Amino acid sequence: MIQEDSPKKRPSKEDKVKKLLNDHAGLYDFLKARAEEEKMSVETLVVRLIETYKRWVDDDTAEREQQELKGAIVPLPEGMDPELPKQKARKFFESLIEKDFERAYVIGIHPYLRGLKLEENGYYSQVIRILSIGEPYQRRDWSYKGFLVPYEIELADGSIRRGFIAMRNDREFINRWRKELSIDIPEGEWVFDGGL
Repeated sequence: MIQEDSPKKRPSKEDKVKKLLNDHAGLYDFLKARAEEEKMSVETLVVRLIETYKRWVDDDTAEREQQELKGAIVPLPEGMDPELPKQKARKFFESLIEKDFERAYVIGIHPYLRGLKLEENGYYSQVIRILSIGEPYQRRDWSYKGFLVPYEIELADGSIRRGFIAMRNDREFINRWRKELSIDIPEGEWVFDGGL
C-alpha cells in the first residue's frame, strides 16, 4: 500500500519574503530594522517598495513614450484653443468623481457612453481624483481627424490609470451626431469619440 505524504502547510507570504531575503545575506535584517522604524511588517514594507518601484518604471515608460510621441505629433491648427477639449475632459472626470453619471453622459455627447453604463462598469465609478489632463494632440502617423487628450486619474483602490479621450469638433462629425441623436450640438463643440 502506498502511503501518501501528509499535505504540507503552504508557506505564508511573510515566510516567502523571509526565505527570499535570507538567501541574500543581511538584506532581511536591514529591511526588518527599517520596518520596525516605520512600525509595519517586513511584508508590508516589501510590498510598498515593489509598488514604488513599479511606479518609477511606469513613469519611466510614460516619459519614454512621450519622447517617442513628440516626433509623431502634428502641430495644432491655427486658432484652435487647446483649453476647450481639456476643459471638457476635466468636467467629464469631475462628474465621475461626483458620481453624477447623467452629467457625464451629457458632457461626452457621444451615444457610446450610455452603452458603457458608467455607473456600473469598469473604472468609471471608481475615479476619486484627477492627476493631470494633458495637451490635446494629433498623430502624424494616424489618419484619425480628431484629437487625443491624455489624462491621468486615481482610482479608489489607489491605482493610477493613464489613457486618452479621443475628441472631435469638425463639422462633418458634429452634423452626423446632430442627425443621429436629434439634438442641437453647437458648432465647434467638442464631442467624445472614444479612448476611455
